[in-house]
Amino acid sequence: MTPREIARRYAEALYAAAEDDGALRITGNLDEVCATLRDVPRLRRWMEHPLVSREAKQQFLRQAFPDVATPTARALALLVQNGRERLIEIVAEEFAAVSAERAGLVPVVIATARALDEDERSRLKDRLEKSLGRPVRMSERVDRSLIAGVRVETMGRVLDGSVRASLERLRVALGEGGEG
Repeated sequence: MTPREIARRYAEALYAAAEDDGALRITGNLDEVCATLRDVPRLRRWMEHPLVSREAKQQFLRQAFPDVATPTARALALLVQNGRERLIEIVAEEFAAVSAERAGLVPVVIATARALDEDERSRLKDRLEKSLGRPVRMSERVDRSLIAGVRVETMGRVLDGSVRASLERLRVALGEGGEG
């Protein structure tokens, strides 16, 4: 089973447990945890280090995020207990996808080289909804390796309009495909 498939199972179980507390609150909880792990690389390495005890990781999560909803706290504890703390971000992405699907929205993950402003976000959302023919729920993340442009993941497809991807296609077309 791939990490994404495993994460999907956790996300679906969390969604089932979260219906009483509300998926929106759970999404906010997961976003907060993921942002913290992204913004503090040393913390991420500590959380993912196999020699750090599971108890220490669980205690940290309880202390660092005391206000998360009970289903979120239980899901995080279970991920750590099962040695799957590396999947926290993927579980968050899958939870957003499950929530969107249940609400009749198309889940879309947008990766950009820099954060979008409100106008850019609105225009991109409008274009996606028009091309997909359904309302979308966008999740955004900044990926500085893209240089510029946008990478869109939705419904198992990746639409890569980034400069990095364009340069890679040009490199392959020029016959520099892997040597080097």
